Amino acid sequence: MKKIFIFLQILLFTLSFSSCGDELDTSYSIFDDNVIKEQNEFDEWLDRYYVKPYNIRVIYNYVDMYSNYDYDLIPADFEKSKALTYAARYLWIEPYEEHVGSAFFRQYAPRVLHYVGNPGWKSNGSVVLGEAEGGLRISFFNVNAITIGNASTLMRYIKTMHHEYAHIFQQKKLTDPAFDQLTPGMYQSDNWTSTSLADALKGGCISAYATSSPTEDFVEVYSIFVVSTPEEWAGFLATAGTDGAKIINKKFEIVYNYYKDSWGIDIYEMRDIVGRRKKEIETIDLNTLYK
Repeated sequence: MKKIFIFLQILLFTLSFSSCGDELDTSYSIFDDNVIKEQNEFDEWLDRYYVKPYNIRVIYNYVDMYSNYDYDLIPADFEKSKALTYAARYLWIEPYEEHVGSAFFRQYAPRVLHYVGNPGWKSNGSVVLGEAEGGLRISFFNVNAITIGNASTLMRYIKTMHHEYAHIFQQKKLTDPAFDQLTPGMYQSDNWTSTSLADALKGGCISAYATSSPTEDFVEVYSIFVVSTPEEWAGFLATAGTDGAKIINKKFEIVYNYYKDSWGIDIYEMRDIVGRRKKEIETIDLNTLYK
């Protein structure tokens, strides 16, 4: 009798649970893939200035699938993400549009820009500020180091943008292998952190990071030249000394010819455009420029 009573209790509980299920709101599920996040004003701005003209998505929220699990990463600050995105359009996208046209940039633009709040620290103590993933995604790290209202704090990211974008060109068309043979003894992979800028320059590399590999050396020549003033570039060559400057100039000639012949980009003209805009960004309000 006791067993029958327990069975009846279980049966009644099951029936009551089923009847309650009939009252559940089945129109919504936490697993519903069709739920769309409500857009804020910045999202609408991104649609107008990034998605529609270039098919570029800007991921400023922390999204696991875009993150590198080799590092402990945190989300990027919202306002600093906005400042970086405005500056990216003015100092990276628009210079290419001005020089080679919007169709060119659209064709070779990455599909995703991904922002991370802190730097990615590697085991050798170096800091990752940017990564290019197969020409499809560019990630920018340490966005939270930006100071709102201080345009100079954006400049390191502008150099990173041109550096990572240059990798996309490398991935599309081969560079001259003669470049790799100019300073083969200087390349030391992750041990580049032990090289000072002065030693790198004297050895024929434009930066300490350029000593990590020929691939990085190539895009360092391009990106540093494009974002530097003529006086700053001359300063690098002066520090390099006669021998170092001679090698750097040979590398520059190869880099110049590659971008001119393979892509129709004159990096002297790109430097002039970026340099002019770097001066302009000190006095204009990007919040009002892009309405």
